[in-house]
Amino acid sequence: MIKDEQGEEKKCSGTVDFKLNLLEVQPHHSEGHTNKFMITQKLGLCLKYPTFELIEKYEALDENQVLLEILVDCVDYIYDSETIYYAKDSTRDEIREFVDNLQQKDLEKIKNFFETIPEIKKDLDFKCPKCGYNEQITLKGLQNFFG
Repeated sequence: MIKDEQGEEKKCSGTVDFKLNLLEVQPHHSEGHTNKFMITQKLGLCLKYPTFELIEKYEALDENQVLLEILVDCVDYIYDSETIYYAKDSTRDEIREFVDNLQQKDLEKIKNFFETIPEIKKDLDFKCPKCGYNEQITLKGLQNFFG
């Protein structure tokens, strides 16, 4: 921190370079996160994580369309008490029909899956070499690590 003309402390314009061992960065898992959801007592759904390529594929669509398309692509399998129905063995239209018929309460469970997807995160403490200011920051998401 440096002091301005009024004697108030403010951050300087210094930059800090630091090295980070990416092998030390571990995914952060939110409490209660799951990729399996029971739709009825006998019917369940398992989702897979979206890829960056998948998200980029739909970035030109409006938000509601993007969510629907990503959800359809993230269905890994549907299961009941006797059989597992893998999405790769079904047509996209069949998966879309299944998703279109989900109830709002099921969509809320699925929304929680996307909101609590594990993320990469690392807390860093650093000291500005120019003014001596100490700060702790959190790097979060790929854009902070590779942006």
